Amino acid sequence: MLKAIFGSKSLERILFFLLVNEECYAYQIQKTLGLAITPVQKALAKLEKENIIASKVRGKARIHFFNKLHPLFHELQQLVKKAYHQLSSEEKRTYYYLYTTHQQSKKNTDLLLEKLYQQMKQVSLVSLIAKAKHRQESQDRKGKGTVLVTAEENRLIFYEQGTWVESEGKYNNHFRWTWDKARGMLKLEHLRYGNNFPVFLFDLIPQNAKTLRSQHPHLCGNDTYFGQLEFHQLFIHLRIRTIGPQKDENIEYIYT
Repeated sequence: MLKAIFGSKSLERILFFLLVNEECYAYQIQKTLGLAITPVQKALAKLEKENIIASKVRGKARIHFFNKLHPLFHELQQLVKKAYHQLSSEEKRTYYYLYTTHQQSKKNTDLLLEKLYQQMKQVSLVSLIAKAKHRQESQDRKGKGTVLVTAEENRLIFYEQGTWVESEGKYNNHFRWTWDKARGMLKLEHLRYGNNFPVFLFDLIPQNAKTLRSQHPHLCGNDTYFGQLEFHQLFIHLRIRTIGPQKDENIEYIYT
C-alpha cells in the first residue's frame, strides 16, 4: 500500500514495525518479518538519511525510531497508521515483536507470579500519566488516586478513583487481574461495563524476573492494545498502549 510512495515493500513493512513497536533494533525486524539483515540495514539507513527515522546507540547496538523533529512527522505517522489499519487482523499481529523469554521452569514462573500477585494485593495508591495523540493534536494528562483491591480466588479487582491534576476532573477505573496458573500468565480486563461484561485487554507473560509483556496484541474493533508491566520493590508500573485509526495513546499507571 505504501510501496508506491516509498518504492519498496520492505520499507513499508519496516514502517509498520516501527509504528507498532515504537523503537527497534535491526535484528528484531529481521527476526519478526523474516527479512535478510543487509536489506533491513539498507532500508533503515535510507529512512534515516531522509530524516523519517532517527537512531541512537544503546549498549552495543543501534536502536531506531520515528523522527519527531521531521517537519511532516504527524502527516507521515497518520499515513502509516491509515495503511496499517487496512491490514487484516492476522497481518497486524505479525508486526508485534515478542521478546524472547528466558527459559524458566514452571516452578520459577509460579514463584515470580506469586510474588507479583502478593505485591498487587497491597496496592493502595495510583499515579497516572496519559499521553494521547488524535490527528495532529497531543493531550497529556496526569492523575492521582486511591485503589481499593478486592481478592476472589485467583483474581484481583482494582477499584480506582481520583482526580486529573490539571482539570481536577474525576477519574474512575476498574481493572480485573486473573492469574492463570495453568498457562503461567496474568490476564487483564477492564470492567467499564461491570463485572459481568469484562473487556479483555491482553495476557501478560513473564519476560524476566521483573517484567511481563503482552503475549500478543489484542485487536478490539479497529483498536490494537499492547501492554507491559514492571514490578519493583516499592511500586508496580503498568503501561497500556492503544493504536486506533485516529489515535495513539499511552497510559502509564504507577501503583504503590
